Amino acid sequence: MDGGTPPLGYDLKDKQLIPNPQEAEVVNLIFTKYLELGNIQATADWMNQQGYRSKCWQTASGDTRGGHLFRYGSIQRILGNPVYIGKIAHLAANKVYVGKQAALVPCEIFEQVQSKIGNSKNGLREYRSYIRQKALLADKLFDDKGNPYKLTSTTKKGQKFQYYFVRNGIHIPVVQLDGFVLDTICRTDLSSLDLQTDSSQIGVNEVKTCLKRAVCIKTGTDCHLQLELDKNLFLDICRKNSTQEERQNDLLVPDIGKNTITLRATFYIDNVSSTRLQNGTANNILTVRQFNESLVRGLARAWQCKKMIGNGMTSREWEKASGMNKRTFARYLNLCYLSPRIVADILEYRNPRNMSLKELMNLAEGNVDFLEQEKVWKSIIK
Repeated sequence: MDGGTPPLGYDLKDKQLIPNPQEAEVVNLIFTKYLELGNIQATADWMNQQGYRSKCWQTASGDTRGGHLFRYGSIQRILGNPVYIGKIAHLAANKVYVGKQAALVPCEIFEQVQSKIGNSKNGLREYRSYIRQKALLADKLFDDKGNPYKLTSTTKKGQKFQYYFVRNGIHIPVVQLDGFVLDTICRTDLSSLDLQTDSSQIGVNEVKTCLKRAVCIKTGTDCHLQLELDKNLFLDICRKNSTQEERQNDLLVPDIGKNTITLRATFYIDNVSSTRLQNGTANNILTVRQFNESLVRGLARAWQCKKMIGNGMTSREWEKASGMNKRTFARYLNLCYLSPRIVADILEYRNPRNMSLKELMNLAEGNVDFLEQEKVWKSIIK
């Protein structure tokens, strides 16, 4: 109840917790669903899919808070909070006392949940198992030296993000890389083996079945990915999913061996804020076209920054409006002073195929003379 915030299931009146019938049903549903699914993250996903959201409340100043998607942490806190069986936890003293509020959850249900969570080391083991089951490349992704990529995670604004990570290497977002791998396999050209065989309809679970190994080799911003598929399993799956629809033009020609089909694709890593994707991660997997789009978005954002200054906004005002600090704002602003020829090349897709927005910012920051900029630009293109 930090800051006077009542937990889900209760309202706060005269400093007393009063049961909220509608929210009490949600709390009981969370406990029941966890016992059914046996997984905190799966419970959070199910609650979100059914349209449930976290508690919505108002501060003393009248601001509305809450109403967000359920996360792993929010479900975990609800399941472990003794307030729902009429008790109050004293965290500093590590003790639990009998409270004055009415219990919302039967004690036997609460104890069953605690026992289940305790058997999984406070949910960490089950969470790792859950992520491992969802990750397409878990235990199958290696670097060029044969070192396995491991699963790791970080929390940003209360939300967990998963990465593939290899020591002395890079963090690659799980969701983005899995999507890239699936898209790559869906674009496999199998016409040399069977004109009726089509990989475009293959799903994640089917890819898990036939994917034997993936190797990711990073050189600069380039990441070269090699996928090895079990030939017989892959073809059997593709034949079952065969379709007569017209295929897209950018098909990948695989290397076909006796027992293995090998695919090769390249993606790029960029960590400039304007290219952040909706899942919030700072490292992004980009294709060649997405790299160019990030440059175009960077130019557009630069002119937005210039417009703010032209409108007479103070530094504090444009910092708040843009969500950037002074340093980042200035780097974007420099893009407004790029040579018109360079800007034209970017808009017409004539820029270097793997040039990142960060590199473009460095070019704009280090050279204010148009001729010098164009000289460096031409050397990069060559």
